[in-house]
Amino acid sequence: MVFSERVKEELVHVHLGNSCCGRSELSALIWSLANSKSLRGHIEFSTEEPVVARRAVMLLRRFLGLETSIEVSHKIHLKKTKLYTIRAAEREGLDYEGQALEVPAIVKRRCCQRAYIRGAFLGRGYVADPERGYHAEFSLNEAAQAEHLGSLLRAFGIQGKRVLHKGKHILYIKEAEEIAELLRVMGAHSSLLHLENLRVVRGLRNE
Repeated sequence: MVFSERVKEELVHVHLGNSCCGRSELSALIWSLANSKSLRGHIEFSTEEPVVARRAVMLLRRFLGLETSIEVSHKIHLKKTKLYTIRAAEREGLDYEGQALEVPAIVKRRCCQRAYIRGAFLGRGYVADPERGYHAEFSLNEAAQAEHLGSLLRAFGIQGKRVLHKGKHILYIKEAEEIAELLRVMGAHSSLLHLENLRVVRGLRNE
């Protein structure tokens, strides 16, 4: 399992005690996914990662009380890559672009900010194996997404940089300390420990 997958596997098991945090994570997860869209009468979005799909279904059912389904298909020209499409029937007033999942109103609390960052990472985040180098990024569709996420990261002392690449707004982090803080903020404590141990070993080798 690559390190980024390991981090996401850990994040989908983070306990959510408050409904506001659950809605914050779900909001970021849906908003960040490439083909997220709200159709009349239902919510639909897709991911290539089964652990993320299961987390999304749990959030939709637990915090919004929505009936959901998952359709598994294969991406065109990539038969080995499965695509998990999640659909949920809406209740009145519970559109993800509406009041129940409004952004950024639901991320005023510190705990909700952490949950939102976690959801964005589950949807469009990546972190490199620290044995090979320090790099984390979020690949987003819209400038507004990158601006909002960047402001939340800065609130935790994470100064991500932005670049436009192939139509995507990339928010990236190259400093080891900031990547460690990102893992801490999201709740990936085992992955954080792994990174910190590698930093110690690397430091001893350089002495």
